[in-house]
Amino acid sequence: MYIITGGTAGIGFGITAHMLQHNAAKIYLLSQKEEHAVEAMEELKKYGDASRVEWVQCDLKSLKQTDGVAKKLAGLQQIDAVSLPQMVLWGL
Repeated sequence: MYIITGGTAGIGFGITAHMLQHNAAKIYLLSQKEEHAVEAMEELKKYGDASRVEWVQCDLKSLKQTDGVAKKLAGLQQIDAVSLPQMVLWGL
């Protein structure tokens, strides 16, 4: 299971597509805007079974929202990797 921030565009989208092509069992895609997620999910169908991708709304600039999402995801059985390309672009 993988968690990818900013996976609706750019580097994050590329990572998500790559993971689908390599049969990742489950991918949690964190992004802020639902309309971008809907577009990305449609485009991801070209790379594999997009039903394995679950969008989670998360504004990473909001510590409160990010903490809530982190607590939700912490309850998952196994996390194989977390990809933070959006954080790199912000210089964090």
